[in-house]
Amino acid sequence: MRRLAGLLAGALFWLGWCGPALAQGLRVELQPDEVRVGLTFRGQQVQVTGRVPEGSDLYVRVSSSPGSTVSLNRKGHIGPLWMNVEHVWVEGMPRLYQVFTSAPLARLTPELEERVGIDADFRQVEARARVWQREAGRRVPLAADRADEYKRALTDIYLKRGLYAVHEGAVRIEPDGRFAFTLPVPRNVPQSDLEVEAYAVKDGVLVDAGRATLQVRSVGVVGWARRQAAANGVFYGIVSVVIALVSGLAVAMTFQALDRLLARRPVEARGAVRAHTAGQ
Repeated sequence: MRRLAGLLAGALFWLGWCGPALAQGLRVELQPDEVRVGLTFRGQQVQVTGRVPEGSDLYVRVSSSPGSTVSLNRKGHIGPLWMNVEHVWVEGMPRLYQVFTSAPLARLTPELEERVGIDADFRQVEARARVWQREAGRRVPLAADRADEYKRALTDIYLKRGLYAVHEGAVRIEPDGRFAFTLPVPRNVPQSDLEVEAYAVKDGVLVDAGRATLQVRSVGVVGWARRQAAANGVFYGIVSVVIALVSGLAVAMTFQALDRLLARRPVEARGAVRAHTAGQ
């Protein structure tokens, strides 16, 4: 009993000693707090607001779930042919990862970078990922140097697609501590909720933190397709093939009709000119 009381006293002392650093509970608000993705979705602007302790800098991380697995191929020459020579899977890298700050990232110490998972070149994101391949039916992790190559390649792909980005100085902080910035949700946003995590840093010390969740919802045909893919993969695959065939046929028929229309007009024009000339 005395031992339990001592442990509780020690825990209360520890909380009382380190608690003030994050006692305020930074509040993050999103407007809107839900994004609805359908066939006509072309991206959306979300306003992020809140309040930070006086004199603090703000660093915000927006990321999708890191639970996805992405397959990558390495191409190379096999004789005269250019083809896939290696196939791997990358786990633990979010498909969307964006950073918004009120101050330069250079102000963050290496310790803070690791703690909040934010840096200028996404090394903290890559450090949490894993790369593996199959050998003789077994799952085998890649050596660190080769794994880093695939992680960097995947980061480059996400950068080109606008899913990864760093926006230094994008956060505006008013004298009273209120902050605001605009989060542009891209049209190719992953179909998973986005976590918005904010960190207030003052004099190199993390003094407050808060988070909010931006819900991403698939609606209409997009929502139906996603549900079918999850519940009945075979049926979804058949429907996808049928839709692709019908779409291809419709496009081909449209171009054929347009080609006939354009081919007919020059002939009629030339005939009109000859008739007009003969009558003069």
